[in-house]
Amino acid sequence: MTRAILALATVSVLFGQQPAKQVIAFTVTDPLNRFVLGLDRDSFEIIAAGARVPIASFVEADSRIAIAVVSDRSVGGSVIQAPSIAEALTQLAASSSPRKGLVIAKSTDTTAIAAGIQVLRVESSAIEKAVVELRNQYVVQFESASANFDLVVKQLRGLPALRANRN
Repeated sequence: MTRAILALATVSVLFGQQPAKQVIAFTVTDPLNRFVLGLDRDSFEIIAAGARVPIASFVEADSRIAIAVVSDRSVGGSVIQAPSIAEALTQLAASSSPRKGLVIAKSTDTTAIAAGIQVLRVESSAIEKAVVELRNQYVVQFESASANFDLVVKQLRGLPALRANRN
C-alpha cells in the first residue's frame, strides 16, 4: 500500500501542552487534478508526533454546504450572493446546512467572521474555482497536543496515486 502524505503544519509546540481540537479542510485529487469524491473516514490517517491520532469527526466531500459569496460579480448556481460580509453572515446563519463557507476578495477584513465558517480569500477571477473547491472538501477534526501533523491518504486498490490539498 502506498500512501500520499500532506504536511499540514510546521509549528513547534511546547512540551506538555494539552491536546487541542484541530480542524482541517482539504480536497483530494488524482494525477489529472480531478476531485476524488466518495472516500470515507478509513481512507485517511492523521499522524502527529510519529503516532496515529484518531479522527474525532469526518465530513465527506460534496456534503451539504451553504456557500456565500461577497462580490460584485455574479457567480450563479446555488450560492448566496451578498453585497457585504455582514449580509453574507446573516444569510449563512439562517441556513440549516451543517457546513458553511464564505468566499471573499483578498482585500476584505475578516475579523468579524465567527468560528465554524470556512473562509476562502481569493482574487475575484478565482471565485468560481473557490466555490467548487468548497463543495468538494473533506473536513476532519481530531485532538493533538502537537501542531506538527500529517494527513495521510491511503492508496486504494485500482486507483492512481491520490493527493490531498489543503485549502
